[in-house]
Amino acid sequence: MTQVTFSLILSLPPPRLLFIDSPMVKKPTKDLSKGFHELMEARTPQRPTQGSASSPIRPGPRKQRYTQSEREESDQLKRRYKIMQKGFITLEDLCRAQRVENQTLQEELQTNSAAYESTLSKLLDELDKKDEAIKLLSTGAQTRAREAETLSAELEATRKMVQEMETVSTAEGEKSLLGTCAEFLKCEFCSCQLVVPFSLDCRHAGCFTCVLNGFNNNGTFCPKCKAYCGNPPQYDVSLENFLSLVHSRTGRPHLTAGSSSIDPKTFEKLYSQRLATVAASQPAGAQTQAPGMSSSSVDPQDLTQAQVQSSDLTKQAGPASVAAGIRGGDLASTPMDL
Repeated sequence: MTQVTFSLILSLPPPRLLFIDSPMVKKPTKDLSKGFHELMEARTPQRPTQGSASSPIRPGPRKQRYTQSEREESDQLKRRYKIMQKGFITLEDLCRAQRVENQTLQEELQTNSAAYESTLSKLLDELDKKDEAIKLLSTGAQTRAREAETLSAELEATRKMVQEMETVSTAEGEKSLLGTCAEFLKCEFCSCQLVVPFSLDCRHAGCFTCVLNGFNNNGTFCPKCKAYCGNPPQYDVSLENFLSLVHSRTGRPHLTAGSSSIDPKTFEKLYSQRLATVAASQPAGAQTQAPGMSSSSVDPQDLTQAQVQSSDLTKQAGPASVAAGIRGGDLASTPMDL
């Protein structure tokens, strides 16, 4: 029976060390050695002690001898016991250290989780504030965009208005300036609009009729400043063109009869006759004749006839007809054609 029990013990597998920490498994202690020794003693028959009254002194049984197989099984059992004892101790230490480490990690995790929760709450608050700021900025940007569109439309309308006003003001200013020029560019003798302008040596300018009448009345002196004019009056083409431009821009009528083709020979002839008459009437030695002018005698009857014809032309036909009459011809020779 003892051999069968011992064989069953040896045939059992070694205990699983992973479940040693379980509360259902009793942890081995040093008392296992006692149980082992008791088991070994139980297998050995007890010898009665000498002097015992209850049991007579008998020769003890012969010492039991173990077979080689039993010794090997016993040694194997001892080795397993030692290994199991060492394993229990090592595993217990590992479990204890693991529990301490787990507890430390749990405490750190709790501390870190609290810090993480605090940081996360702060980040969420900042994110909410930034979302609100973004919404406000978006609303403000939309409002500014609408205001910019409105201002752009107003600016475009204002620009168009300014352009129109500049155009109108430029046209009006030009018209006003040209009107002022037209007011200043008048005949210096009759203060009326210049018609067929002629300029004198003294730089005064006037209408053909005014210049002719002035010379008929004042001789070879300027009707305005009474300065002596030794050269015949000259037809001022530049002044005529400028007057034409001013009148066309201001809408005023420009009185002309082809004045751009007027031949000043008529004035030269009349002026020469006037100079000859003045020279004949002056005493000897008086310098009334312009340099370079001929002092040949002129028939006073021709001069009187030319003066009468010019006066009649001015009264009957007007300045335009006078201008047309002096264009390329002789005023005294062709009075009826004018």
